[in-house]
Amino acid sequence: EAFGSGLYIESAGNVTLSYVDANGNFLNGAEVYSDGGYVRVFCGTYDGNGYGNNDGYGIYEDGASSLELYGPEVLGNFYSPDEYYFSNSLILSADCFLSEAEGSATVDGEAGSCYDGQAHLFEIRDDSDNLNGDFVIFPCPVVDVASADFVPEANLPAELPDFKPDEEGGEAIYRSALQTTLVRNGKFMEDNENAILVSFLIPAGVDQESLSILYWDDESWIDLDDASFISDIGPDGEVEEGVFYLKVSTFELGDFVLVSK
Repeated sequence: EAFGSGLYIESAGNVTLSYVDANGNFLNGAEVYSDGGYVRVFCGTYDGNGYGNNDGYGIYEDGASSLELYGPEVLGNFYSPDEYYFSNSLILSADCFLSEAEGSATVDGEAGSCYDGQAHLFEIRDDSDNLNGDFVIFPCPVVDVASADFVPEANLPAELPDFKPDEEGGEAIYRSALQTTLVRNGKFMEDNENAILVSFLIPAGVDQESLSILYWDDESWIDLDDASFISDIGPDGEVEEGVFYLKVSTFELGDFVLVSK
């Protein structure tokens, strides 16, 4: 727009923007005012706004309970690297996906209950930016910024344990790893109020009985064997024949690794 924002919304409740392109505006790409509802943005682009050299975010939100960004591109705006403005909590995801549940039902039948019956899905990408089949589900709401990322073996916080010290080749075998984080008021949290579902894809041909999920507690690897379980429910909530996952529902945040032992 010549002297304003590309998209201007005033709402008494929730706002959802799906696949909107709001680029190169004088002020903000999208300017949204909500009276306590959430603002959810799915994909789309909000780039190069604020060319009037006066003001401009890719996304400006005021008054909402949460700003939730699911995969939009928000780059090169006037206040960059602060590309968006939010007034309360923030949820970030690289994927245009929001997992659904009903009422206060648990996510995937196994994770902690959500406040509003929804959950936030992170599908893990490896170093080549390919989905590796692992995923993490955070119950909503997430306050402030949550993430889940792939961890290669070389970046683990410590060597994997030797489960059979009296036998040659008894060391744990790395299969996959990920790290969950939650930043609140600029501080990295050690745990979450609600259980997070950590799910590792079981590689084809690997003995399921040999697998364990380990958690790093800042001092040593903790075997979560007693708390983990095998499930055939994937990240989309559907069953894919012949595909299985080793999962654990946990309040802890940090490094998790799938091993054979």
